[in-house]
Amino acid sequence: MISNFAPLHLRDDVGALWENFVIMERRKALAYARRESIAHFWRTYQQNEVDLIEDRDGQLRAFECKWNPKAKVKRPTQFLNAYSGATFEVITPDNLLQNLGNAAR
Repeated sequence: MISNFAPLHLRDDVGALWENFVIMERRKALAYARRESIAHFWRTYQQNEVDLIEDRDGQLRAFECKWNPKAKVKRPTQFLNAYSGATFEVITPDNLLQNLGNAAR
């Protein structure tokens, strides 16, 4: 839509592109595995956020999508405190394929 075909290292929206890609690929992996899941996004008034939350089989799974595998990620303590028992993972290019494989389980 925006007709920006510049290499990723020249784009300023690579993080948003990565987040969208990860969410869509997880949704596809779950659909192919015939696993039911409801996807959510979570943000507080203070702008703390979780990129993707999957509600699957009564279990909440929170995911942060980071293009840079070396990026420092702060655990979403407000979310994890509010939803005890929820899990949290960071998805980067380094662990994407493993993560998609785990989505089917």
